[in-house]
Amino acid sequence: MKIKAVFFDAGETLVHRNPSLVKLVRRALSESHARVTNRAVEKAAAKCAVSMKNIVENGRMSDSQKWDVYMKSMFKELRLSDEPLRQRIKERLKAGTSFRQYPEVPAVIRTLREQKMVLGVISNAPAELEGI
Repeated sequence: MKIKAVFFDAGETLVHRNPSLVKLVRRALSESHARVTNRAVEKAAAKCAVSMKNIVENGRMSDSQKWDVYMKSMFKELRLSDEPLRQRIKERLKAGTSFRQYPEVPAVIRTLREQKMVLGVISNAPAELEGI
């Protein structure tokens, strides 16, 4: 059977977060003068990622809802209660402005197009990633 089409997910397939989620959170906390160590943010992010596994795999929440749960969990782990700051960080993460294309993506896409493949992206990524 000849392959006629290739579909991609966006996040962690075509694009990745750069700077990382942890760096974005650390940067926002630093900008707001929150007294949280880098190590504490890293530990909280790792713990929250594990707790989010079932939620993500379940697939019943929108990205916005997932970011809300994740950031509430992060702030709880970090013992922070600054709701406006939590909302600002969540909005930064949702906006997708920190995503970058993997370097090999253009060559892969070009090769597949040369082979006359039908290409598509099926993703729950925010529309802001479309330009990338």
